[in-house]
Amino acid sequence: MGRARGVFQERGVALLTALLVVALSTIIAVGMVTRQALDVRRTANLLQSEQAWLYHMAVEDHAAPLIERYWDEIELITLERYEELTALTTFGYQERVEGGVLGVELVLDLESRFNPNNLIQGEQMVPVRMEILQRLLQQIEVEPELVDALGDWIDPDQETRFNGAEDLYYQGLERPYRTADGPMVSLSELRLIRGVDSESYQKLLLWLMPLPSGSVLNVNWAGAELLQALHPEIGSGEAELIIERRRQEPFESVEAFNNYIKSLPAAAGVVREVEPTLLGVSPGHFAIRTSLEMDTITHRYQSILRRESDGTVTVLLRERVG
Repeated sequence: MGRARGVFQERGVALLTALLVVALSTIIAVGMVTRQALDVRRTANLLQSEQAWLYHMAVEDHAAPLIERYWDEIELITLERYEELTALTTFGYQERVEGGVLGVELVLDLESRFNPNNLIQGEQMVPVRMEILQRLLQQIEVEPELVDALGDWIDPDQETRFNGAEDLYYQGLERPYRTADGPMVSLSELRLIRGVDSESYQKLLLWLMPLPSGSVLNVNWAGAELLQALHPEIGSGEAELIIERRRQEPFESVEAFNNYIKSLPAAAGVVREVEPTLLGVSPGHFAIRTSLEMDTITHRYQSILRRESDGTVTVLLRERVG
């Protein structure tokens, strides 16, 4: 009996050992399969991202020559005409490609918004432009004092404005960082600036567009709130008159625009002129945006292009968005 009991115990130990080996083997196998699946998914995502990038580059290669070729048709297009065309054509398209759907959009209205990088000229802030932005912020119900913090973010020095913030403030935060001390590249930087909360950020997205310093504000595209911000004597009534005037025909020059606002009945006899170097009547910057939907994942890319004085189109920025 003792010997039989010993045999049974040995068999029990052997069985438990075998079960343990099987369990460990199963765990290892499942782990290997899981890692392999993740590696396959990760590789597929990288391949899809690369494919989306190649599609984007191909679209960009086609878009730049088209802008050059059809410049006469878009040179003096107004916001109202653009919106009409957008409703009809969407200035883009979707097309089925291998493994997914490619969407393309051409955006012409980048200069319908205020370029925060124009606040600084050389290494100095331009007071008149700061006042324009302050008036715009009042129009869209954002604290106008934010201009000081925005100025400190892009200017090259560490001198803090009255309502601004430099490195000393930002490095004292729970997650410290430094000011850019240079031109703003992306609108997402706004979320880093003192005083910009989620609500004000959503509003600013509609009215600001960081472009290279020296870009113009297209008066044939600017919305009513931005038109009012251009000069303290331009009220809501004057802004509507400007929009009605360009709806009939676009302003063909900055001089024509300034002559028109001088002729408006309000504040008659007062000489009014918006800084000519800040304004323009033609789009000079464009965006090409593409999206590739594959396997429930969307890959989005954007290029910012500029039309040069000789008529050629160059690429300023390429980035992945979203």
